[in-house]
This record gives sequence, structure tokens and C-alpha cells, in this order.
Amino acid sequence: MHNMKRNSKLRMIFYLVAITALIAAFAGCGNNAGGSAPAGSAPGSAGSGSAAPGSSGSAAGGSSAVDEAPGSVHIGVYAQNPASGDPGFLIYEPGAVVAPGLAGGYGFEYDPSVDPIKDVTALDAAVFITELFTTQTGDAVPDMLAVNSGFIGKAFGVESMNWMTFVNGAAPNDGVLTDYGYTGLASNQIILHDGDFVNLYCQKLSDYDKGTSDDIAWFALASDTSGAPAALPAAKVGEPLELRLVGYPMLNIFAKEDARGEGSIAGAQVALLKPGQPIPGQNVDADGGIVPYAPFVDPPLATTDANGAVSLTFDKPGVYPISAYYAQSEARAVMVPPLIVTVK
Repeated sequence: MHNMKRNSKLRMIFYLVAITALIAAFAGCGNNAGGSAPAGSAPGSAGSGSAAPGSSGSAAGGSSAVDEAPGSVHIGVYAQNPASGDPGFLIYEPGAVVAPGLAGGYGFEYDPSVDPIKDVTALDAAVFITELFTTQTGDAVPDMLAVNSGFIGKAFGVESMNWMTFVNGAAPNDGVLTDYGYTGLASNQIILHDGDFVNLYCQKLSDYDKGTSDDIAWFALASDTSGAPAALPAAKVGEPLELRLVGYPMLNIFAKEDARGEGSIAGAQVALLKPGQPIPGQNVDADGGIVPYAPFVDPPLATTDANGAVSLTFDKPGVYPISAYYAQSEARAVMVPPLIVTVK
């Protein structure tokens, strides 16, 4: 990954984001050394999966259209562990069906630009995964989720200014470029469509004065020198799938495209995900001890090299959702939306 050239410039971007946040609480299978997935480890079914960044495919999985509310969208919804930097997803639901007006039913307000009868917003998606969470905890949705002018200040009971809302692997903005970058959209302004995926993420606090921050990242095909997000890649049994992890500092999410510092992400551990497992809180009781919950299949498939490259080989057909994380000892975390690999 490229290092940030000037801390002063980055602080300026960070201050812009911080000011926005102050206005309203900010948002927005054991494997061998070669990375081969074991037989029988492929989760999901041939019809499951979610759209990759930049893809036009629809979210896989989902419920039957019967009994769906008019205007419902089929999306993927994910929430990564709050602020702690622990690897994994708190909620991972690739087959969500979200109806218009879901958030409004709990008293949350939409932006005036949104039609609550027809539109599904990122706020509705946030309420959807909060409902999943509270089915396990027994808490009330409004007690777990707090929203101010569309910006999320508390999710899953964790209060923070650092809640971010990403859609299709990027932070939505208003498209208006200023001297400092773009203005981010609030969750109640972001309209969703079939095939989108939403990631609710809480930044791990870092030392911004030293130019560090969490990283946004995505998988690209190694053969694609542009670094464009891979769209639902296909692989063959026994043949390597060559990928590269690409990204930039989260500090630069609203910066101009040519100033984001995009580069290769080295030292990230690539692993399979266990889909559809909402859990009560960040920890589970394992044999009498409390341990961080991370729904990755252990051990990781592989670790990205100095060029962000990783080679994965699968020994059985199936649908394999993958993501990546830094070791817990890292001062920063990485946000990698799930990528669905279909192996035939």
C-alpha cells in the first residue's frame, strides 16, 4: 500500500470527516499451506452469494418472492466487529430481503429525498441486521441502534463516532467535488437496489498523527492490472485462482480519486466466511472461557504477499465466500467486503 505523502493533507481530510461526524454521529475447510479448501467445506449452495464491488449481479440466496412486501430488495448485509479490530463479521447475511419503510416502523426518520413507500435505504438495511442481532440478545432495536440525521452513532449497543456505511465496497457520496473531496451521504439518504451489498463498519481507532488508519480493500483478479474489483470470479477444481488485495487508507474515503493512495495490501490473511450467523454480542463462551467471535473458517487459506497477491486452490466444487483480516496485533484493521467464488 502506498504511504500517505503528507500528514498535513491527510489531517485536513480527517478533520473534514470529523466535522461531519460532530454534526451528527458519524457513519454512513482446515487448509493446507497452499491455500486449498478441504472437501466438504464449501458453505452455501449453487444459488448463494452476493454481488462484488462493481458487479451487476444480484445478491445470492434470499427468500422466495412469495409474501415479500412490494418494493423489497434482495441484498447482502454485513456488519464487522465494532471498533475492536477483532477479525470477522458480527452479522453476515448474504440473502437479505429488506422492505421499504422498515426503519420508519421503529420511528427512525428518512431524508426528505427518500420515498419511504417505494425506497429501501441503507438505514433500513441497518435496522434489518439489528433485528437479526436482537433475536439473539432479546434487546429492543431502538436500544441497540441510534441515528441522528441519518448518521449512525450507535450500533449493536456500541456507541461511536466512527460507524461507517459502505455500499458495494465504497462510501457513498453526493458526487459534488470540493477542494477537500466529496461529501458523504447519511444512511437515510442512500437508496439501495437489488444486488447491492451493505457493510456497516466501525473504525478501529488509530494514530492519525502518524498517518495510520484502517484500510478499505477489495479483491481484484491478478491478471487485471487496473485493480478493478473482481465480479463473482469462477474457478475450477484443482486450478489456482490468482487474486490481489487492493485498497487505500480509510482516512481518504472522501478524497479525490487520484489522492486516495490506492495500492496493494500486504500481510492480510484470506479466509473463508461462515454465512448467516447473527450472534449475541462480540464474544461467545467457549469451554468456560470468553473469546472474541470471528466467523472465519480457521486456519486462513493464505496470506497476501508484498504485492497483495494470493493464490487459492479449491479441491471441491461449491460456493466459497472469502474475506480478509489483519492479525489482531495490528494497530489498524481492514474492511474487505465478502467476495463469492464459485468453483466448478
